[in-house]
Amino acid sequence: MDSRIDVIVQSYGKGEQLRCTLKSLILHSGKWIDKIYFIEEKQAPFNDSCEWVKDHFDNIIYHKPNRYVNPYSVPYHQVPEE
Repeated sequence: MDSRIDVIVQSYGKGEQLRCTLKSLILHSGKWIDKIYFIEEKQAPFNDSCEWVKDHFDNIIYHKPNRYVNPYSVPYHQVPEE
């Protein structure tokens, strides 16, 4: 039986750390992973971008939300559901 899983990775900048994390994930657990859902925050420190992941991994599903919600400045009940 082929039991493969999907993985979700969220990033807030730090592209080089993300690269190391994903390579390690693939190296040590790749045989069990079907898809990697990658979520990049709308805003990141120093305007970092991690869109390069779309070109370097075959099984990446890339998503970048169209808005940024700072959880420290918005009361919990006002955070959008999506």
